Amino acid sequence: MGDAQQIGASQVSLVVAVETDRGAWIAADSYVGSPDGGTDRMHGGKIHRVGLATVGLVGNVALMQYMLDHLRLGERPLKTPVDRWIRARFKDALRGAPEDDLGVDAVVIIDGEVWTMDSDGAAIHSELGYAAVGVAASGAMHALWATHGMNPSKRLRRVLHAATLHSEGVAQPFDVRFVGPA
Repeated sequence: MGDAQQIGASQVSLVVAVETDRGAWIAADSYVGSPDGGTDRMHGGKIHRVGLATVGLVGNVALMQYMLDHLRLGERPLKTPVDRWIRARFKDALRGAPEDDLGVDAVVIIDGEVWTMDSDGAAIHSELGYAAVGVAASGAMHALWATHGMNPSKRLRRVLHAATLHSEGVAQPFDVRFVGPA
């Protein structure tokens, strides 16, 4: 399991997000590796609206699809802490998944806050106001720090572009979205 802000260094692909005073921004690359070593640049995207949350996924493509088919992020009970709620929903979604899948890590935006979720069950709020999951998460975290104060859309594009220069597991085009408050 990774640390609080950077998770999943073994996957291909990259999802990054930043919090702003008006909501949050999330962005993902479009790289998907195939079993034969080739690439599939687009497979329907990595960013999805799931109930009240927006989720960016990286990891095993089959498991990502399984999770999307089973993940339910509807209304959160008022007294349930967000981290416990996210963890329980992801655990429920993975119930019944094939045991040999490599796992999925996620950036979850709920109520304008950026959270990371890993396949080991950790749901962590980003105290830095930004997060990254995937193959180039460490470098992306450095770039997110260095680009503080930039326009959020341009900032995320710059971070993803830098990742394409330094990682074979990150590719254009990029999907960049604003997620307003719920």
